[in-house]
Amino acid sequence: MILYLSTIPPLLLIVYQDFKHRYISAWVLVLLLGLAITLGIQSIGLVDTLKNALFNCAFLSLQLIIVSIYFSIKSKKWVNITSEQIGWGDILFFLPLACFLGPVWFLFFYMISLVLILCFYLILKITFTQNEETIPLAGGQALCLIVLVLLKWSIGFDLYENLLF
Repeated sequence: MILYLSTIPPLLLIVYQDFKHRYISAWVLVLLLGLAITLGIQSIGLVDTLKNALFNCAFLSLQLIIVSIYFSIKSKKWVNITSEQIGWGDILFFLPLACFLGPVWFLFFYMISLVLILCFYLILKITFTQNEETIPLAGGQALCLIVLVLLKWSIGFDLYENLLF
């Protein structure tokens, strides 16, 4: 359980960096990836951790391809989504996230976190009429993951178990 709690400081650093500077240090992502892989191996073994990570990365790849196609059709030319729509830090944050959760938990977390981040951003935009056009996606998802880790710590459910759903 201490290993799960040890993920909170790097996640807090990601939250701070993404909200404050709109970038994430590579070393923090590498540290978080190492912790996520270690947690997976410790919980379900190497083979199952790799299977989960491959499934989650395949889902993310498919989603990023669909988003690229959508923006390309919308602008009537091929659009590289990493140039304006999504940052590399956000995409690279998906790697530790993909290793951190089982497939069902990952899909659940991914969808809920995106909805929460979008709602939070819209509320801030309406309330404060911000001119900021970028959304700190990795920072928002890191914040949601901190909440999930704290819930796991207090309640004690398994983030790799897919039978709960």
